[in-house]
Parts: sequence; structure tokens; C-alpha cells
Amino acid sequence: MNRIAIKPTWLITMVSEPLRDHWLVASAGRIEFIGPSMPSSLEIDCHIELPNIAILPGLINTHSHLEFSDLSVPLVADGSFTKWIGDVVSYRRSSTDDPLTSRKRAIQCGVHESYDSGVRYLVDTITAPWSVNWVQEAIDDCSLPSDVAKALTGNVPFMVQACPEVLDIRMDRRDATQSHCREVNRSTVDRKWSTGRQAISPHAPYTASLRLVRETVQWLKEVDGIASMHLGESRDEIAWLSDRSGPMLETLKSFRDQHYLENIGTLHEYVQAIVDAPVAIVAHGNYLTDGDLALLATHRKTAAIVHCARTFEHFHAHKSYPLADRLAMGVTHLLGTDSRASNPDLNLWAEVQTVANSHAIDPEQVIAMVTRSPAELLGLSDLGTLEVGKRSLCTAIGLDGLAVLNVDQALNRLVRRDTTAVPLERHLQGRIRGMRNAESGL
Repeated sequence: MNRIAIKPTWLITMVSEPLRDHWLVASAGRIEFIGPSMPSSLEIDCHIELPNIAILPGLINTHSHLEFSDLSVPLVADGSFTKWIGDVVSYRRSSTDDPLTSRKRAIQCGVHESYDSGVRYLVDTITAPWSVNWVQEAIDDCSLPSDVAKALTGNVPFMVQACPEVLDIRMDRRDATQSHCREVNRSTVDRKWSTGRQAISPHAPYTASLRLVRETVQWLKEVDGIASMHLGESRDEIAWLSDRSGPMLETLKSFRDQHYLENIGTLHEYVQAIVDAPVAIVAHGNYLTDGDLALLATHRKTAAIVHCARTFEHFHAHKSYPLADRLAMGVTHLLGTDSRASNPDLNLWAEVQTVANSHAIDPEQVIAMVTRSPAELLGLSDLGTLEVGKRSLCTAIGLDGLAVLNVDQALNRLVRRDTTAVPLERHLQGRIRGMRNAESGL
């Protein structure tokens, strides 16, 4: 059994104050020891010291759409969310490539990009076509063959929670999306990169009726599943739900049938329905009322808003997201990247940096939004913190001068915009060719 001992300048455990000059020992993808000095009872194959490096729990992205990861730049937002949706649909249809080939390429690019930027677990909102084998191939590509990498990751360097969309703006779409949803959830159960948990995304109020949401949540309660829904994302959505006005009235007219129109609810009714799920993710939530937020605060242990900070900036260039106020209300907030249709990349650490540099919020609280907090919400008992027995899927951040900073200075400096997060094994790649007994692997 290969066992590696690593001593960075800082271990950001997320269960205690950051630890300076402590060892972390990992084997077969699990943390075996954390402490200031190595116990003699542990047989170590490789010791390595990493000055000016901080090691964090692996980052967790709770809202993404990998199917748009082949976009080089976001689609322009000219003030109309509805027009942007039309541009997204047009983009999907504009490719001259084989649809399966282009979708596979996009999803695999998204997995690679997410992993390379230090994400270790990702909730991917998906539509057809999608294949579990595409994800498997991409994760296999991320697996480094070295003994060092195997000691840190075992056989799973990256985990995915597939969250298929369902909608019933037309009844035929309901049948097709529900069938796809069942197939996706069946196909991921036995994959090592999946927890085996069921997840479904009733897309949004302008495509999914309140009746569909309630039926979906009822089914998820039977399997202890996860519900994720776009809610309160745009002014256009609010106008449609409030009095059936705005751009969505005419633009989506030809897509609606009577069943959907007879079963639409208010925004608050949608929020009430979704928080009844065992785990509820509200994607974006930009235009929620105080009543909606109070309801989410009441369900803070099982429901959260996922704020996609750079997507928010893309659509609201001159508006500030009221994050501090919502946190003060007790609403759980997590962070996600959304998609490359609205975001320049899938770098979750850039979301942390954007929030930390735009709001007067403690850096450790922001880091918790991509580590401890999503792990607690999603029931990921072996992720989110650095503790003995948990997975050693770690994220590393390098920064000259870390050794001369105190705890508060180090945390504030790590979330500045010029730092980069990477998988720990990627950082070690090329520095250690193989496992061996040594005081230093450098």
C-alpha cells in the first residue's frame, strides 16, 4: 500500500483554525493522519514538504451545465433574458457536427476544465443527449497513473452528480424528459464517481408547471433524492409568473399547451414546493421576495440558493447581489459556475474570488460555500473538510510569501484574484516520479 505524507505551509481543514506546518498523510484516497509531527507507527513511502502552498478540501460546484462547455465566450446578454434563452437554443441547433459527437465533446471538456481548476465534486444539470460513458471516459482521462496520485485519489479523482431536467411546457416534453431522467438515474447508480443518489431538476417555472414540481418532489421524498430548480432568475420570469406579461408571453407561446397553463403557480408556491424535497437547490434566486427567503432560511439545513456570481454579473452588470443581507437572514448560500453560455470559464475558485472581493464577508465563510456547506447539504460525509477517514481529494493553492502571514492574512490573501486552485495531485505531478522512503520527495 502506498502512503504519502505532505506538509504544506497551511492546511485549511474547515473544521478548525487553519493549521500551519502540519502533516497530512493519505493512502488509497483517504486521509489517515493530520498532525504537527509524524507518528513513528506509520510507514511512509514518501515525505514531501510544500512551502508556500495551502491545501483545502476539494471544491464542490453545486450548479453547472457542462453541455455548453464547448463555447469559447459567453453568449451576449443584451438585457433580455428571454432573448438570451433563444440564443442558447439557436446555438444548440446551429452546430453542423453530429449532435452526439458535439455534446460528448462539450461535456468532456467541462469535466476536464472543472477538474483542472480544483473541483472534485460537481452537480451537472443535464438534458438529452447524455451518456454515462462520456462522463466515465472524461474522469478516466483525469486519473493520473502515478503512485502519488493513487495514494491521494484512489480510483476516483472527480465525482459527478447528474441532475437531469424535466419539464412539461408540453405534455410530450414531460414524457420524454421523465423517461430520460429515469434512464440517467439508473445508469449512474453503480459508478464509483457517483454517490448513487437520485437527482432531478424541474427546469424553471416558465417550462415546468407547479404540478410537475410537486409530483417530482413527492417521488424524490421516496428515494431521499435531490431537487434542483432555476427560480427567481430573471425579471422576465417574475413578469410571467406575476401577471403573464413580459417577453415570455409571446416568445414561448408556441411551446405551451393547456395542461401547463392550467397548472402554473406563483413564485412563492414554487419555492414552497421545492423546499419540501429531502435536499433542495434553488439555482440563482436573484429575485426572491423576503417571504421566499424566510422560507429558505427555515429550511436552511436542507435547502440552499446557489449563487453563480459571474453569471449574475453577466446579466446584471450594474447591480449588486444582496448576499450579506441574505446570509444575515439565515439563508444557506453555495456557489456554482452555471455554464459557459453565461460565464467565461468553469473555474469555481474564480467564483470564490469574485464573491470575496465584492462583499464584506469573511473569506473562510466564502470558502465554506464551496467545501463544507455543500457537503453538509448534500450529505457528502467524506468530502467538504480535511479530517481523518475522509477522502483525500484535495485542492492546492500556491502563493509566494504564505509562510510569513498569520491565519487571517493568509485567508484574505488566498481569495485575492491572482491565485489559482488546482487538484493537489496535479500540483505534485512532475515533482515526484515515484513513491519512495525519503525525508523529502523534492
